[in-house]
Amino acid sequence: MKVNFFLLVFLGVAVSISGCGLLIGNVKPLSQKSNNYDVMNLSKNSNWIDISENSESSDDTSLSDFAYQSSETESVIALNSACREQKNRSEKSLKEFTDLLLLGVSKVSERTERPMTIENLDALETNIIGQVDSRTVKMQTIVLKSKSCVFDFLYLSTPANFSKEHSVFSSFVASFRLD
Repeated sequence: MKVNFFLLVFLGVAVSISGCGLLIGNVKPLSQKSNNYDVMNLSKNSNWIDISENSESSDDTSLSDFAYQSSETESVIALNSACREQKNRSEKSLKEFTDLLLLGVSKVSERTERPMTIENLDALETNIIGQVDSRTVKMQTIVLKSKSCVFDFLYLSTPANFSKEHSVFSSFVASFRLD
């Protein structure tokens, strides 16, 4: 499979939303993946290729739990989780978590946000048009918190292709179930 712009952008975003899990010796990482949820496998659809770089047992929060790329439009759909123990620390808002997701996006020309509910939890949907590495992209992120875990859904595409496969992203998000 050839390496392309959207894959590189996705990998950059995945690192920025990693939750910064740090390992020192045999000490547990500061952030770990959640294994208490289920979501549809897009690679069963012939247009979507699994580009995840991790195994199911990986706790490396710098890698997405699931990542898929469209063979038709090169759009990317990803899900990342990061869980931390809550020990008397201030909690970030959904907007603050979203802003962390969008750190690598410059020259933002459009940004809309709307609250929503997923699995009876508050979530924030954000749509953005901006530039990454001098290329214009359109992204939709959905961020939600459950107890000590944060889940980030991401759909990344060109503005011209965004609506072509947005319904796949919507179905992916709708399939999310907490155990």
